[in-house]
Amino acid sequence: MNGELVMQLLIMAVFGGIVAVIANSKGRSALGWFFVGFFFPCIGLIVILCLSNEKERLAQLEAQHIQNRRLQEQLKQEQMKTESLRQHTLSRLDRHDDALGIDTRETAPQLTMQENPSDPFSYAPNIAVEPDPANDSEVWHYDYGGEQRGPSSINELMKLKKMSAFNEESLVWKDGMENWEQAKFQPELAKVLYS
Repeated sequence: MNGELVMQLLIMAVFGGIVAVIANSKGRSALGWFFVGFFFPCIGLIVILCLSNEKERLAQLEAQHIQNRRLQEQLKQEQMKTESLRQHTLSRLDRHDDALGIDTRETAPQLTMQENPSDPFSYAPNIAVEPDPANDSEVWHYDYGGEQRGPSSINELMKLKKMSAFNEESLVWKDGMENWEQAKFQPELAKVLYS
């Protein structure tokens, strides 16, 4: 009877040692897992084999943390470079304006945000074009970023094209047309598109 108890304690100690070694290799408490393996030999071994490797997880977290720090530092440097370049460009433009005696900051067309800020076409030039009575015979409506604009004369469309707010792919419509069509298919707009 005494020999059986010693044998059982020896088996429990072996299981406890195996579980402790596996637990230690997975970054877990060897002492705690020794007692789990000692008191619950088979169950302790199965559980520790199924558990994830804590060392690998911590190593991945540390690598991710290092990567994030490096990317944040790169982003900060890029922002500093961009701001420096912006300041340099503005100072050069100011010197240029002073030499010419003009203020381009006030005369440049501003961009205004329309209804949908997630749509890249929602930033449209805030264009004030004055109609030319000589070319007001044809009145066109055009599409800019999904928004109907117009009515506009041929001269207005020419000014819009120069400001990149109108091109041959733009959809147009005028009285007498059944559907909206691309500007390149309208012979009357050839002067606007290809001049």
